[in-house]
Amino acid sequence: MPPTASPLARPPDPVDGLPPPQRPSRPPNPYILTPLTEGVGFFGRESVLQFVRNTLSSPFQNVVVLFGQRRIGKTSLLYQLMRPGSTPPGFRPVYFDLQGRAEHRLEQVLYGLAREIARALGIDVPPREAFHEESYFQYVFLPRAYAVLGDERLLVLVDEFDVLGGEEVTSEAAYHVLFNYLQDLLIDEQRHLTFAFVVGRRIDELPSRIKATFKSAQCKLISVLDRASAVQLITQPSRGVVTFDDTAVETLLDLTAGHPYFLQLLCYGLFERATRAGRPAITVADIDDDVLTTAMELGMGGLSWFWDEFPPAERFILAAMAHIIDTDPRQTATLRQIGDTLREHGVRLQGMELSTAPEVLAEWEIIERAGRDTYRFRVDFLRRWILTKHSLEQAKRELEQVSERAVVLFESARRMHRRGELNLAIMEYRRALAANPNHARAQLGVAQALYESNRLEPAADAFERAYRLDPESARDGLIAAQRDLGTQLENEGRFDRARPHFQRVLDINAADQGARVHLRDSWRATAGAHLANGRWDKAIEAYREALRYMPDDEYLIQAVATLEQRHVEAEALQRRRQQIERAVLEARLKDEQGRRETLEASFRRALVTVFGAGAGAIAGTALAVAAATGSLGHPLWATAAGIGLAVLYGAYAWAARKAP
Repeated sequence: MPPTASPLARPPDPVDGLPPPQRPSRPPNPYILTPLTEGVGFFGRESVLQFVRNTLSSPFQNVVVLFGQRRIGKTSLLYQLMRPGSTPPGFRPVYFDLQGRAEHRLEQVLYGLAREIARALGIDVPPREAFHEESYFQYVFLPRAYAVLGDERLLVLVDEFDVLGGEEVTSEAAYHVLFNYLQDLLIDEQRHLTFAFVVGRRIDELPSRIKATFKSAQCKLISVLDRASAVQLITQPSRGVVTFDDTAVETLLDLTAGHPYFLQLLCYGLFERATRAGRPAITVADIDDDVLTTAMELGMGGLSWFWDEFPPAERFILAAMAHIIDTDPRQTATLRQIGDTLREHGVRLQGMELSTAPEVLAEWEIIERAGRDTYRFRVDFLRRWILTKHSLEQAKRELEQVSERAVVLFESARRMHRRGELNLAIMEYRRALAANPNHARAQLGVAQALYESNRLEPAADAFERAYRLDPESARDGLIAAQRDLGTQLENEGRFDRARPHFQRVLDINAADQGARVHLRDSWRATAGAHLANGRWDKAIEAYREALRYMPDDEYLIQAVATLEQRHVEAEALQRRRQQIERAVLEARLKDEQGRRETLEASFRRALVTVFGAGAGAIAGTALAVAAATGSLGHPLWATAAGIGLAVLYGAYAWAARKAP
């Protein structure tokens, strides 16, 4: 028989009429990953709130603009302005979100705004049809609202105002007329109506129409939290349940630089782990890679939205910096390093983009200066996320989605390409590239369509551009185009023009044996042409070039050895000829020297006989000088000597007649 269980091992029976005991529930997580609409979890920002109060206290100032990067807490700040104690005295706040209204017509936007105002004031919402008449909002609806407000002013808190400035809007969208409408409204309704606009871009990056609306506005940057507020955000929500030791707090500040959204993500994950494990304290050891990964997963949507804010040049700068810095948050990246890294990955930025994008990111508090042309990440958590989710290769792929127009044109080109309409496909691919020059697949499509049309030279150029954008995808096509173009030129006998194309194949794939064969044969043919024309030195050079590609080719080795031997023999023969010519020349010089010496001696004797020893000595000296200077055989010397002898003879005859 199997052993029976002991009665002591059985769980106790529940008390009659009472439910079984329940496991104690964990406390709710107090860290909030969405905008703070109820005021709970809101810390700091007193300087911004005071700025709004001070600015709107003037009866002549009715526009405030608050701007900052995404997820910095702009929406939470607007909701905080709606809470008693934060709302400027004498104002009635109304929150109005423009998110999702980029395509709306003006009448739709005005109806939406009127609906929010009516709800806030407790008045009836006007019928939608009434707003077909543009003047209804200002001249009918607003006076009704003012009557309810009495002495108060209406404060409209407009969120995501800059979404109306998107690149693709219909001709009927409010974008085309709303800003002029608001400018007039702000002037006409100055005593009763005020606006606080929130935008997610720098003011100087906004479209001119939006900036015109803000020309009389007071602007304020919403930055990261100050240290005291950031410490409160970390420690206050979990008080009484979980505590953070000082080193954990410092580590969180180092990781986030006080960015509220990133702090909420990390603290949310740390609180979950601590309460699951039943631990009352969080230490620096708890802030490990697993917590960082969890925080990145929790914030996947918000972080992606944050990333989408940046234009392509700034994404590449951030991805390159994350690649360079890699593991050490204290490390820096110079502009030269960033440029070199981008070039290594086939990314080409204009010089202006490379110099201005880091400055913009520094002003936006994403990175910070660490010296001349040197930068580091301000928020290390962001660096780690970019390194994990947005490598340089990933950033290049994302570029294809920057322009919706380019995406549509690319898909149209692909359909044409599949149908075999190559010329139309090429035109459509190029239109896609005009909309987005960094669309790698459109560039590859152009190259492939040109290649299939047997337009090899433009195809090779197009593949080169595609290779710079996406080396892996364009590699095989570029090799094929360069090889075929080289073969075509080679068949036409244009070896000098063919060789660079085969060399390009080897640059991409050093193991390509076919390219090596082509280059060997090309240089061998060139060597043969030089031999036929008797240019042995040029032939040797060509054979040596051929040997670079096929070092073990016996024919080339023998040809070079033979020509080098002939060259040695020819040089020896040349040296012998030069020696013989030198010996003949020396013999002639020796004979000439003897003839001159004989002539000089005869002349001296003649002079001594005619004039005596003194004149002979003088003449001899002159002859010596002439001989030394090499002018004795010159015609002028002979003439001078004849004239001199005639003069001397005349002087001698005159002296003889005068003698007694």
